Amino acid sequence: MTHRRTSFYPTFSAIFLRPACCSAILAVALVTGSFAQEPAVPPAPATPPAPATPPAPATPPAPAVPPAPEVPAPAVPPAPATPPAPATPPAPATPPAPATPPAPATPPAPEVPAPAVPPAPAAPPAPATPPAPATPPAPEVPAPATPPAPAVPPARATPPNPAAAIPGIASPTLAPVVGNAVTVNGVSLSNAQLQKELNQAMAMQQVPPQYREMASQQLGQRIKEGFINRTLLTQAATKQGLTTTPEDIQKEVDTMLGTLPPNVTFEMALESASMTEEDFRAKIKEDLLVRKMVDVKKSSLPEVTDAEAKEYYEASKEKFETKKSAKARHILIKTQGDDDAAKAEKLKKLEKIRAQLAEGGDFAELAKEYSDCPSGQNGGDLGTFSPGQMVPSFDKAAFSQDLNMVGQVVETSFGYHIIEVTDRNDGGVKAFDEIKEDVKGTISNEKMGKLMDGFLTELREKAEIHP
Repeated sequence: MTHRRTSFYPTFSAIFLRPACCSAILAVALVTGSFAQEPAVPPAPATPPAPATPPAPATPPAPAVPPAPEVPAPAVPPAPATPPAPATPPAPATPPAPATPPAPATPPAPEVPAPAVPPAPAAPPAPATPPAPATPPAPEVPAPATPPAPAVPPARATPPNPAAAIPGIASPTLAPVVGNAVTVNGVSLSNAQLQKELNQAMAMQQVPPQYREMASQQLGQRIKEGFINRTLLTQAATKQGLTTTPEDIQKEVDTMLGTLPPNVTFEMALESASMTEEDFRAKIKEDLLVRKMVDVKKSSLPEVTDAEAKEYYEASKEKFETKKSAKARHILIKTQGDDDAAKAEKLKKLEKIRAQLAEGGDFAELAKEYSDCPSGQNGGDLGTFSPGQMVPSFDKAAFSQDLNMVGQVVETSFGYHIIEVTDRNDGGVKAFDEIKEDVKGTISNEKMGKLMDGFLTELREKAEIHP
């Protein structure tokens, strides 16, 4: 496998983490679901008054039920906590407390004004509690169990927080949704935007719930650092007269649209990322300016000479060492669970397919038609793998048979295979002349990284960054 020359951008990309931009934005479309917000959790504490149950013994005076009429269904709210008759008595004793919070939430509440409360005073003595027996109506009050819920909304009065825009992410709030997280020379990243980008990043990386709090701190800091660096570079590019054209931006948009799955539209991707098309294009414009600024700095570096590359190669050969690997495709006829007779028939079938290949048949087409392996839909292609990644008999064939030749039928625990090895890399360090350009690319990237680190340090020293 040849060591490909890599561009500087991937190496330097860590400096510009932007989970909410470009391809990352479109990637979020694959993590979408309903934009349901986290449901409010009704506070059970509304029924603590139960301790007043001591007076329960007074229940005998059930006859006092008459007063019940005066205590309409409203008096029953606490009833849910007192399914057993004994637990209900205390309810009347506590009306004062619950009456205030839940009242606004329950329709019946309006009927519980002062009139309903009077009977309570008469209840000081345990006898007065009998009205509770009126719990029979309790069956009608299953719904009242929800009244306490209204008390929760106030606590979650922050729904407007755009952080909720990404479904399935209930990450902790890194910062208040008001104000700014950081300001660079007058350009700010709001806390709301920071939270939104943080949620997008965790959605893309599928951070497990138990690790979100820890991840939010690390990712949040990286997002802020990325914002600072991008803003400084964008401003530097503008000062140097660098610009982008609508055509440049459209070209990037078209490239990214080509990466979307067939069932995902551009509008769907934008909605999932909680962005407008205008916002998206603005992000692309910023990225293009950063890229042009980097190119300007890169052009100031001298070309890497052959002598310099040779010296680097000799001192760092381990960086250019490759592992042994093979690339192959196969056609599988499964035999799991078959008896000897069935296996014999399948072997004959595969031998006939092998004969077709020997006569010039198209391997990919025959794999699509006959292979029982999911890879059949890709023409039987298994990609690149290293020794030990495949089952022993398959592994042995892949690393021993001739290239671009269909080998003998191989049996594994899955069934019968015919294999064609399309590429193989024996591993080790290649000769300098074979990878000279790769070595130069590595040196160039390292130099560029140091150059940009120095440039950004200089920009930061002159900038006004808050906080």
